[in-house]
Amino acid sequence: MEDSLAATSTAVRTEGQTFAADTITSPARVVNVTQIMGKHFVVSKTQLAVNPIGFSNAFLYEAMKASREVMRNFEVSFFRSSGGSASGGGVTATAAGTGRVMKSFDDFLTSEKHKVSSTTLGGADFASGASATTLREVVFNTLIQRLWENGGNPNWVFTAGPGKRTISSYDGTIVAGASTITINENASSNTIQRAINSYITDFGLINVALDRFVPKGGTGTNLDGAVYILDMPRTQIAILRPVAFERLADDGDRVRGMTLGELSLKVMNQDSHGRLSALSSIA
Repeated sequence: MEDSLAATSTAVRTEGQTFAADTITSPARVVNVTQIMGKHFVVSKTQLAVNPIGFSNAFLYEAMKASREVMRNFEVSFFRSSGGSASGGGVTATAAGTGRVMKSFDDFLTSEKHKVSSTTLGGADFASGASATTLREVVFNTLIQRLWENGGNPNWVFTAGPGKRTISSYDGTIVAGASTITINENASSNTIQRAINSYITDFGLINVALDRFVPKGGTGTNLDGAVYILDMPRTQIAILRPVAFERLADDGDRVRGMTLGELSLKVMNQDSHGRLSALSSIA
């Protein structure tokens, strides 16, 4: 369910006032569907009988690999571009025999999706965001502020390699937009660190997570590159059937297996989460 508090007011009540009902709004139901993902595999009984190099059992090896692939595919689905869900919102399958497609973060977020060049966030509007460009520190911080003002407590950032390198280059000079690369030196171990994994803002600590399945984008008119700023306590992976392996009945001279899971994504108070897009893949 999604609802919002009424705007703040300085109006007072008079002593002895008769009852007068205030206007109330009913909460809206926010829905998603479960998505099934799996892998089917077969191994011949000859493969089971031989002694392969690198692993002891070909069937168990395929089961392990399938489990990792299914979990990876779920992660890709969380960060899929908006509109990829069935019926435009993860409500139902589009046709008989078509699998259900859950909403992604992009599908849930409506209020705080901006291009990195957005003048709303203090960016330089390059042809209304028609081309990918660098994420400036002032834009990054302004979106965090907006999410906090919306009632959120953003505490995690998910981004691919280019976005992570860009954030690691911030020097704390908000107006300048990170003109100097952050460098931390440890003379005793002869180590130079050029990475930021935690970013302390006026609105709290932000953990920066490197995720290879967040779209990294490109250059020019490729606007897929993204940075997600999330209030993690208000997100949840809703598991209906955990990813699990099942051995099926033998099929002649081969053995069959299946790895399958069914889950969905829950996002509460979409105003407390944000996404920046049109990030250049060149940090």
